[in-house]
Amino acid sequence: MIRTLLIPGLDGSPAPHWQHWWAATDPTAKIVEQHLWSDPTPEAWLTEIAAATLIHPGSVLVGHSLGAFAIVRLLANWPQIRVAGALLVAPAESSQGRRTKRFGPIPERDLGVPSIVAASRNDPWMEQDRARALSEA
Repeated sequence: MIRTLLIPGLDGSPAPHWQHWWAATDPTAKIVEQHLWSDPTPEAWLTEIAAATLIHPGSVLVGHSLGAFAIVRLLANWPQIRVAGALLVAPAESSQGRRTKRFGPIPERDLGVPSIVAASRNDPWMEQDRARALSEA
């Protein structure tokens, strides 16, 4: 029954973050847990997200910050992943933080699924013009 997989960012976007509220109020939503929220590795994060999509095929992926970046990387590099779409909220540039640099640059290509980027003018992790350019890519 899960239809929405929530992918938090660095440190797990702890409660009372909006993703925890969503998971607590929507029985069709689930947070994808990561082994090491504070020391992310792309291989581990992408494996956990991919595994969740195998358990819940056709779900919508909703990511925040580094979680949004991880979704982009997953869909760009693993086209066989079957999801209904992606909502990328305040995506983060991985090069902006020392703990996230190993994620490399954000892939700039079509993700193969309907996607929405929600960004703001005052986000410290990605300028709005950059988010717009990625959305167009």
